[in-house]
Amino acid sequence: MHTYYIDTMSKINKDTSISLLSDLHINENDNKRYNKLLNNLDNIKPNYIFILGDLIDNTDSPPEVIDKIYKYLTMMSEIATIYYIYGNHETRTKIDGEEVQYTNHDFNNMLTAVSNFHILDNKSILLDENIGLTGVKFPYSYYVTEREDENKYLEILNNLIENDLLGNLNNNSFNILLQHSPNNIFDQKTYLQLLKEIKKRLNKDFNFNLILSGHQHNGLIPPYLDFLPTNRGFVGIKGSIRHLCYKNCRGIKKINDDTVGIILPAISPLPGYPTLNKLYPPTNKTLILKR
Repeated sequence: MHTYYIDTMSKINKDTSISLLSDLHINENDNKRYNKLLNNLDNIKPNYIFILGDLIDNTDSPPEVIDKIYKYLTMMSEIATIYYIYGNHETRTKIDGEEVQYTNHDFNNMLTAVSNFHILDNKSILLDENIGLTGVKFPYSYYVTEREDENKYLEILNNLIENDLLGNLNNNSFNILLQHSPNNIFDQKTYLQLLKEIKKRLNKDFNFNLILSGHQHNGLIPPYLDFLPTNRGFVGIKGSIRHLCYKNCRGIKKINDDTVGIILPAISPLPGYPTLNKLYPPTNKTLILKR
């Protein structure tokens, strides 16, 4: 299934279509993959495009890769308004085979130069359709040093909440959280603890109706095998550690009575292995929010 239909219970003003992309991992190779993606988007003509991180494969990429990303984003933004959050690959590079923290200012400056392109860097906005969007960026240390620890996750989110992460959003809007990794947030216990902290710190009831993530590359299950039951994958990742038959790798999951989550496949699951990557054609999902 390539389309998700979500009933917003009349919270939004009109039906809205959103193309969901994650983990493009753009590098020097595989132009055909991204050209096919652009063709798909042009055929769908969504109202919005959401990109859930890992836009670039290696942050310390040469200028020609930065230019290529700019070209693709510009063409996408002519199709629909883009909302983007950072993933873990935007904060790191590899030196002698080891991951190290790295920030490419040319890459970040390029993103701000794209028209019709918005970065949700630990902030919230309200779209015209009465859709609340919250985008979270986690630091390099969360993925690598803390290995996506649950307690560290809550500490980071609680600090962001106190620093006005949610802005003026409330439960009158249909609220969507964009978070690169599904780890922690897709576990009901941790999610309910987060809502409890919001109530305590902001003195208001609040709920995300929909949580969107990527990061897990569909558990390396190819799209033509996506009919397999459960949301486990062949291989999943938490804190740079790979696990077999890992939970919360793909598909849709009910988190509580009022919240569902969707874990997106990677547009480029194995960018470092061009031959194997051909086994995974790019599959962007479409989200239809029904009024």
